[in-house]
Amino acid sequence: MSAWTAGELDEGDWPPSVLAAAAEADAALGTGPDRYQDVRFSIVAVARARAEAVGETVDFEREPVSLLGIFPGTELVPVPDELLMTMELVAQPVELPGGGDIGAVRWELVAATSP
Repeated sequence: MSAWTAGELDEGDWPPSVLAAAAEADAALGTGPDRYQDVRFSIVAVARARAEAVGETVDFEREPVSLLGIFPGTELVPVPDELLMTMELVAQPVELPGGGDIGAVRWELVAATSP
């Protein structure tokens, strides 16, 4: 995400499908300085060592809540607005420095598509 919000992705570091999807999403977001402000990335499905994630713009809406069951209030809730891209992730094991399997994984982005 930090590489993408800098405005450019290094072609040697990303699969071609990721570069193409990021370019289309970038164009859909326009050119304003806060264009990445309301973009959310989330994992939507996990199966073994693979996962599917989406990048989407969100709007925030106020919804009523009740604090302690007595005090009325509201909270801001993100609501998906526009799908920017769908991403395929693969789990890579993470080891402790010096070795040792801790059961943790790092998700690696291997492919992406735009709507």
